[in-house]
Amino acid sequence: MYWVNDAIEIKFSHNGAITPTTTDWIGIYATGVTPVLGQADIWAYLTTCDCQVAPLRGFTPVTSGVITVSSSASMDGMQSWPIIAQTYDVYYFSSDSINILAGPVSITIYDVPTSAPR
Repeated sequence: MYWVNDAIEIKFSHNGAITPTTTDWIGIYATGVTPVLGQADIWAYLTTCDCQVAPLRGFTPVTSGVITVSSSASMDGMQSWPIIAQTYDVYYFSSDSINILAGPVSITIYDVPTSAPR
């Protein structure tokens, strides 16, 4: 369960069906929205970069781990923060496409209560 403004942790793991690439990505869409390139509420490539060594060639695919989505996270496709309270589907896509490697996994964001219940 997440509240508006909470950091969201997304655990992922490559399924091994195809070779991982530096353009595999995580996309978060409002539930019920069909995934379309360029339309995710939030998205991020699954790469690391040793940019000190090879600024243009230092990217390496990441095949498992945790991505944290928050106001201080550096996300490739942060449309707006905070994301609004509703249910979202999280997908793991391959190679700059909407070829789904995993998901959807649903997460729900709740409004922060404005006062204590009476």
